[in-house]
Amino acid sequence: MPGNIYGVAFPAVHAVQQAGTTTSLVAGTETVFITNANIGAVTQGNWYVMAFCTAIILMGPTAPTALKFALTLNGGSDNQTYTVNPNTLVASTYQTYSFVICSNSSATVFWPSVVTVAITGLASTTAATSQAAGTQAQFLLCRSADSYV
Repeated sequence: MPGNIYGVAFPAVHAVQQAGTTTSLVAGTETVFITNANIGAVTQGNWYVMAFCTAIILMGPTAPTALKFALTLNGGSDNQTYTVNPNTLVASTYQTYSFVICSNSSATVFWPSVVTVAITGLASTTAATSQAAGTQAQFLLCRSADSYV
């Protein structure tokens, strides 16, 4: 198979819309609130997941001092993260966060097996709560450039 030029030959091939859940983001504990299983490549090559996310978060009576979202693959460590501007962490309010987060490109993670992709939240000092209504992610599995030595 000839080399691929940044997804021209194989653009995003797998798109999945996934709703979030109402979940307590316990302070100091990374918690999954959006997850999707069975995303896999159709051919060998380098692939990555792009997630278009909207998270509706209810802050408690005391807002957390920091809030971070992350993309994980197969329940592993954070692949990529998005840190929320701390000025938006206001007690007893609903906040909407929209962000795009991508995994690292890999020739082995998405082929020949499938992957469970998750979006997690990590609040610092005090808990916050993700809301099912309005919280969602669109996961796209995209082809990236082949690398030849």
